[in-house]
Amino acid sequence: GLDIAGEPVREIALSMRPVALLTGQAAADWRIVDTSLSGDGRIALGAGRVEVSGTSLVVPLWRLSAADWPGMDPDEAVFLRLPQLLFVGGECRQADGMVRTGALVTLGAAYGFEGPVLEGSLSCRDGALALAMSGETDALSVTTDADLHANGYDWRVTARTGRADLADALALAGFEADGDVWHAQGSGRYDGNE
Repeated sequence: GLDIAGEPVREIALSMRPVALLTGQAAADWRIVDTSLSGDGRIALGAGRVEVSGTSLVVPLWRLSAADWPGMDPDEAVFLRLPQLLFVGGECRQADGMVRTGALVTLGAAYGFEGPVLEGSLSCRDGALALAMSGETDALSVTTDADLHANGYDWRVTARTGRADLADALALAGFEADGDVWHAQGSGRYDGNE
C-alpha cells in the first residue's frame, strides 16, 4: 500500500479513466480519506511521466516528515491546491500550486503574540519540486523554502523579530542569529532516516 512519512494510508479510492489507455497512459481520479489525511485529484502515468492535476490535499505536518521543523506545530494542517504537477524521468518539469499552514500560530500563542500564517507556492527548481512560503505579523516575519527531491528534502528558514523573547525561542529552536535576522536550515528523508 501507500505510505506517507512511514504511515500507511488506510483508504484510497481510484476511479480509472480507460480512455487514457488509448494514449499509452494509465489515468485515474483518486480520493484519500484517512484519520489525518484527506484529498482528491487526478493522476496519469506513462512513459516515464507522472502528471497530477486538480489536486486538493489536507495533511498535518507530521505526515510530511516535517515534524522537526523549528517552531512548527507538527499537528497543524497544511492545505495544498495543485492544479498541475508534471514529473518526467523523475524530475519536476512543471508545477503550479498553493500551500497554506497555520503551523506558527501555535508558537505565537505559547509566547503571547500572534504567529504568522504561512502562505506560498509550488514550482519546479533544478528538477526538484520547490516550496516557498512566507508570513508576517507585527512580532515575527518568516520566509521559508524547501526543495523536495525523490527521496528527501532540503529546507531553509529566515525569521526576523525585534522581540527578545522570540529571539530566545528562535535560538532554542536551533536558529542562528545575524543581527535581528535568524536562519535555520536542514535536510531529511521521507522515510525518517537522515
